[in-house]
Amino acid sequence: MNWKNYFNETNGDGYLATADPTGVVNVAPYFRPEVLDDGGIAFGMSESRTYQNVQSNGHATFAFNEGGFKGVRLYLEKTEETDAGLVMEKLRARADAEVLPGTGAHLKHVVVFKVAKFEPLTSL
Repeated sequence: MNWKNYFNETNGDGYLATADPTGVVNVAPYFRPEVLDDGGIAFGMSESRTYQNVQSNGHATFAFNEGGFKGVRLYLEKTEETDAGLVMEKLRARADAEVLPGTGAHLKHVVVFKVAKFEPLTSL
């Protein structure tokens, strides 16, 4: 699947689920990720529970609903992280435009994942 095309052309609502080392799950709304040229899926993160979870457990699931239960589930594995750079600037600008003005200033980290597996949002 070409994730760059998919997320550039598809509107919807996303949710990123993570778990801490003991298995306690957290889920948070996230806008569409930035898809890197190498296929990596990048999310901007604040100093949140989600960020703390991926520090100790690099697995996550991103559920993206296009509406009417159509969409995808991406099973992710953390590959890298940075606190600055072009991807951070893109994510901050998108957060300001797609969420609320000023949201981008809260993003402190870019966490990149590889897609280990994907499935439709529903398996009916």
